[in-house]
Amino acid sequence: MFMITLFIVILMSIILVGFTLLANHRERHRIGKGNIGPEDVYRKSWASFFWLALRAVSVALATAFLFFLITVLYDEDDPYDVLEWIAVFMVVVIYITAPLMMAYIYSVVRAIRMRTRTDVTFLVFHCLNLLQLICAIAVSNVSHKDFTPEAMEADYRQHQVEIMQLIAHTRDWLSDSTYFSIDCSRHGKITAWSVEGNGSVRAYSDGYSSEAGKDKGLRKVGLSMERLDSLGTALQEMGYRGISIGKQGAGDYTEITYGTNGNTVLYYHIYDKPLADSLIRKFDRSPAIVVYNRHVVFYCQSGTLAPDHFPGKEEYLKKHAY
Repeated sequence: MFMITLFIVILMSIILVGFTLLANHRERHRIGKGNIGPEDVYRKSWASFFWLALRAVSVALATAFLFFLITVLYDEDDPYDVLEWIAVFMVVVIYITAPLMMAYIYSVVRAIRMRTRTDVTFLVFHCLNLLQLICAIAVSNVSHKDFTPEAMEADYRQHQVEIMQLIAHTRDWLSDSTYFSIDCSRHGKITAWSVEGNGSVRAYSDGYSSEAGKDKGLRKVGLSMERLDSLGTALQEMGYRGISIGKQGAGDYTEITYGTNGNTVLYYHIYDKPLADSLIRKFDRSPAIVVYNRHVVFYCQSGTLAPDHFPGKEEYLKKHAY
């Protein structure tokens, strides 16, 4: 991605400088300044050429950055974490970013106020940047889930039937004593999966075997790449990010990834058998677990060094009885 962005910046800078040199040459030739070549336009004015080059680089960087921003906001599971790193990088290299930002602002003002062919060329790219910014705002405004027990309860009630059907169908596929997990992006693309079963059967999405070898390992436990894709589609339709499930001794509950927010991940733990009173009391004492009923538990994993804590648990328990 870095090499692609660098290539775009260099290419756009060269194109912008070339176009503006040619436009300036034609304009001077039109008003009778003499028949001079583009390479002679700025030979006597290095300051003008420097500002032109700086404007071109700033516009190219802005275009590449906005393109990268749209890609991150659309594809990344945690776009704001990536944006934080970008902001830190820009602060670290402030001596580079500050002059470029000033040059970009100068370019916008000049392109609006002046009507030379050079400025019109830059104005076109500034309009393109405005459209990119609008697209980035539109992509960033895609609805996100609420990470509260109330939201998880409402979501579970809405998809309870589909969840139980998904668990039943997946277990029908799996052979005995098999553990299976799959993770998806918010667009339904499978990002990782793993299978363990029958003592010697192990297969992973990031393993060293070929696609045919992975598919062979999956088929040993009743799965296939086609069935993984269908699971990813089913999870995307319900808005979930993954499922971990076992059959006959490979786990007493199914874990469904409700969603992610930065390092925080929320799960449904759906137990095969009703929870005992002693286990419910233990879960109630945990700040990261909310008991919805004797079969369903909401679990929050913070993903940080601090202890896990489910936001809003105390308020939820005051008005919820199971």
